[in-house]
Amino acid sequence: MNETVKAAARAPNTASLAVHGGEPVRKTPMPPRIALGEDERRMVLEVLDHYAERKVDPGYQGTFEKIYTDAFVEMMGGGYADAVATGTSALYISVAALDLPKGSEVLVSPITDPGTLAAIVLNGLKPRLVDSRPDSYNVGPEQFAERITPNVSAAIIVHAAGYAAEIDKIAEIARKHGIKVIEDCSQAHFARHKAKPVGSFGDIAAFSTMYRKAHMTGPSGGLVYSRNLDIFRSALVHSDRGKPRWRDEFDDRNPSTCRPARRFIFPSSLMSMPSGAARSNSPKPSGRKVSTSTLTTSTLFANGPTSGPILPTISIRPMRVASATARSISISTKNMASRNPRIA
Repeated sequence: MNETVKAAARAPNTASLAVHGGEPVRKTPMPPRIALGEDERRMVLEVLDHYAERKVDPGYQGTFEKIYTDAFVEMMGGGYADAVATGTSALYISVAALDLPKGSEVLVSPITDPGTLAAIVLNGLKPRLVDSRPDSYNVGPEQFAERITPNVSAAIIVHAAGYAAEIDKIAEIARKHGIKVIEDCSQAHFARHKAKPVGSFGDIAAFSTMYRKAHMTGPSGGLVYSRNLDIFRSALVHSDRGKPRWRDEFDDRNPSTCRPARRFIFPSSLMSMPSGAARSNSPKPSGRKVSTSTLTTSTLFANGPTSGPILPTISIRPMRVASATARSISISTKNMASRNPRIA
């Protein structure tokens, strides 16, 4: 044993983890997040007052969900969005909305939440893992192309840890093979790739808005987003028991507006029925400008079996998440009826 090795053996083990007796990297604890403050408290009370004044309880597809989803699609530069209970629900609905062949394979990123895999399996499909790029959590186009087989019908591409995947190239390869693309944007709200927000490259996208995300709506929450109206309507019927909510004549309390009943049960059949005016839960942006500097919104919504009531809490203020600046959405709830004709 030479002198260098002997000296190293006598030196303290500074490389040990703190949990094993090494020196901690941080001398003081990480500061608390404290995402909700007095502004959010005021807006929560405003939500409660809104319903108390009307002597009704918050229901499905409510006032504040509509305001929130309209603001969200404006931040996305257009499209359609529906708020659901969780990010896992958003993924399940997104996969179901594409009506993929049962037993077919879905390519999926290797670094993700179990909810991504669950959405595939629970829809009667088989996950097929794709490797990540070297030194990245995200799938690359080369890794994606290597895993394509004739049995692949779709892919869930995760934008991990705030960084956008090379989704333009991946989507281009997918289109050549007739593969549908679902973007999982749960960790990268409003991240951009080549000046376009993630979620706008594929056929449909899922977002999580639970309390630990850069953009939050409460203890749990999620969004389904698409720029394709037919796919979005398919997502709507899967999110709430086959209900065609975009129809002017639809009434939650009148089953005859969903006739025939068979189509109420099987959403894929429902989508072929003629529709009334092109109205969805979140119509195309009205052109109203939404500030991106002080965005924050109060939300209180429920959306059927894949959703449940969640606390009317508020998104956090602007913060930096890796390559994306994630911003929450701010809409005043004053004079809401002038902006939202569905408000009674």
